[in-house]
Amino acid sequence: MTSYEYEEQAVEVKKMSEPVTASFAKLVKLIESANQQSISCVIHFSDEHLKAGRILIKKGEIIFISYNDFRGTEAISKMKNLSTIRYRIARFLPMPKDRHLPDTKAILNDFSSPDSPASQEATEEKSAPPSGDGLKVTEKQMIHDILSDIVGPMADFLIEDYVACAHNLDEAVDSLSEELSTDDMATFRDELSQRL
Repeated sequence: MTSYEYEEQAVEVKKMSEPVTASFAKLVKLIESANQQSISCVIHFSDEHLKAGRILIKKGEIIFISYNDFRGTEAISKMKNLSTIRYRIARFLPMPKDRHLPDTKAILNDFSSPDSPASQEATEEKSAPPSGDGLKVTEKQMIHDILSDIVGPMADFLIEDYVACAHNLDEAVDSLSEELSTDDMATFRDELSQRL
């Protein structure tokens, strides 16, 4: 065990999410969210050329990164040019910790450097005009709580992408049905009807 240290398993994500197609900037936001909430998970992703990668996050800290045939800092430098990706979030599995990997904050800063597509897209999103928001805060919180139980940390992105722009609860539910699996949507509807 020269440059790696085996870590204890820490499971917080219950099951693998459905695949999501998104910008690399959204993946960076997901990693930031996992970091802030000390979430443990594995993010499997692929780019538009089907080159695959994996990011292991333990208690919010990135412990391993691979992309295409690269690992660690080489993978990070190659990933900075990604734009659109497809990803899934899975249960954290014990994995060697790459001791040569920079800390998570440095990686996130690298991904968000001014010349990266992720940073440019985040700037465009911040300058975009706000969309209509007709949901009550309590409705959004209820939806977030239910989604968190079903899809874990993906809930934040589903809220942002499918719920935040909804004008009412029915529209939010319809939007979510485009993204959630049939089983997850049934669970969501059951839980929502119990809480209303």
